[in-house]
Amino acid sequence: MKPNRPTRDWSRRGGIALVLVVLVMALATILAYAMLSAAAVQATAGANAAAAANARAQAESGIHLAMYYLLNPANAPASFSPPCTVTATFATTQPAVTMPGSVTIQVGSPSNHCYKVVSIGSSDSSAGVKPVTRTITAEIQAGTPLQINQAGAFNSPITVGANATFSSSSANAPAIASNGVVTNSGHISGNVSASNVTGVGAWSNGALLPASSTPPAPSAAGNVTDYTQPYVFQGSLYNPVAIASSISTATSLGPTPSNPLGIYYTSPSVSSGNLNVSKSLTINGTLIVKGTLTNTSAINITPLTSQPNTYLPALVVNNELSMSGHSASLNATGVTYIANGIYGVATSSATNVTINGALLITKNAINSTYAGTLSVTYNPTYTNIPSFDVNDWASNSSVKIIAWSE
Repeated sequence: MKPNRPTRDWSRRGGIALVLVVLVMALATILAYAMLSAAAVQATAGANAAAAANARAQAESGIHLAMYYLLNPANAPASFSPPCTVTATFATTQPAVTMPGSVTIQVGSPSNHCYKVVSIGSSDSSAGVKPVTRTITAEIQAGTPLQINQAGAFNSPITVGANATFSSSSANAPAIASNGVVTNSGHISGNVSASNVTGVGAWSNGALLPASSTPPAPSAAGNVTDYTQPYVFQGSLYNPVAIASSISTATSLGPTPSNPLGIYYTSPSVSSGNLNVSKSLTINGTLIVKGTLTNTSAINITPLTSQPNTYLPALVVNNELSMSGHSASLNATGVTYIANGIYGVATSSATNVTINGALLITKNAINSTYAGTLSVTYNPTYTNIPSFDVNDWASNSSVKIIAWSE
């Protein structure tokens, strides 16, 4: 008897259908596994992102906790005594829940009222991922500097010469502060804080105020912050640059990658820190002269236009400023400090000293040998200098972040 062909055809078809079913189930399994794997990867990535955000929040909170402790040392733990390292955790109060993770805070020794704080935040492992750390470094200034608020500040009597002008920023604002008598033969615009004002010069927009009980200028050059020391800027350490004791060719100096604030100085070990300028000198930044500055040419000092709020003086002279000759000029935008006064050698009305900011002199003020023009205009944009005078600080009154990196 012949086999039944239709029966064989149906068997073959059933076998093919079984294979197809197995293939579809395998494909579905693979797709399901891929979807589960993708979900797992996405969940892990989300957990890692959350851990990173948690670690950064811990680090940022550590910076603010250090600021709080510096502002309120009585509320700080006993272990918080810079230089120090402290570890902290944070918690909510309603309801009371400990925040995941922790932070380690490293606070360096104070330097010119500034502390370097390194805050290392760590997440926890509760989300099933490895702990993540984030580091934030900040430079924190503690205390409040006394604002320089007059065009000229002198710790001795001063004579405003016939070619001299002192101007405040607005009517009835301080123009001159002196610990003695102000003899005015030139022009003063603004209030004068002194024991008395004499002379026949012009005086407008102000009145005589009592002399200050404290020296209006730093009491000695040694009290001015030593800007020749290494400094921290945007979280990194840099060094000011020493220059030669004589400028005999036209010279222009400014910020560089290794000296971004453009601080230049004369070394006391070379010619006692004196600087002799016989050709034009232009500085975009700060000039520190450790001895006497003798100028027979032109000096121009301007602030860093690309780095506002750096709060640095324009010029600091630890001894005296000597202007020599008819064509000598000094133009400084910013605070100018001269420890032992301004002198002149063969000067005339063509000799010029112009200061846009403030002029501070510890003693001898403006010597009668200087016959040139002197113009000092108070500019508050450049006179808020943290730690200019190391003694002019109020303790525990404010804290401020001046550099931040992460």
